[in-house]
Parts: sequence; structure tokens; C-alpha cells
Amino acid sequence: MEKQTQTSPVDASLSEQNLIWGLLLSMRIEGFQEIEISNGLFHKAFARLLDEHGGQVEQLLGFVPVANPLFGEFPSVNEALDEAHRAGIVGFHNPTYRRMTLELSRESAQRLLGRFGQSSIIYQSLAHSFAEYYSKLTNK
Repeated sequence: MEKQTQTSPVDASLSEQNLIWGLLLSMRIEGFQEIEISNGLFHKAFARLLDEHGGQVEQLLGFVPVANPLFGEFPSVNEALDEAHRAGIVGFHNPTYRRMTLELSRESAQRLLGRFGQSSIIYQSLAHSFAEYYSKLTNK
């Protein structure tokens, strides 16, 4: 059974959090149910997305997110994932937190993504590329 979201998880503002949530919702629509997050895989795929589509992201947000130069992770991505967890969009169900599950049905993800308005089209396009990069990293 689908988990109910705890907050109204989406507003239409353009933000880094909404970019990550848009990616997550779009990946759920594409059929992903679980995302491996160990070894920085999510961050590596996000960095590749920015390398390839940074202009689109900058046009959407007005800036390009920057990774921590020491660790290669994006602090704002971690914050967005934490907020997505609190909102019930993702879950971390295993003791090692190697994977996160996308908690919403495809229909609910589509409905929430629709709240982004025209930006949802861009999120879906970016999510397709992100999923491709992620799949190459995980050999799936």
C-alpha cells in the first residue's frame, strides 16, 4: 500500500529541492522503485547530469549546484533527499541505508509532478538522462 505523504510535498517554486524531487518523481513514473545510494552513486549520477545538462539546470534554477570539493557530494541534494523522506516520497528501510525506495505509486508521482506546471516537462527530460547515467553506474 502506498505511503501517504506527510506534508504537501511540492510547491511550484523553482528550487534545488524541487529539482531533486522532480527527478525522483519522474524516475518513479519511469518505473524505478528503488535507488541504490551507497558509494555516492546518486551524487555521481547527479554530477554527470550537471556536466551534460548544466545549461538546462541553470536556466531552470538560475544557478548550477556545486559539489563539496572534498567529498564530491552535493549538500543540497542530501537536504532534498532528507526532506523527501520526511514528506513520504522516499523511504530508507534497510539498516545500512544503501538503498532508498520511491514510496509513491506512479499515479501519485504523476499527480505531484503536475504541480510543477511547465517545469515538469524539463524535470522529466532531466530524469530520463539521470536514470541513464545512474543505470550505467550501477550496471542495471
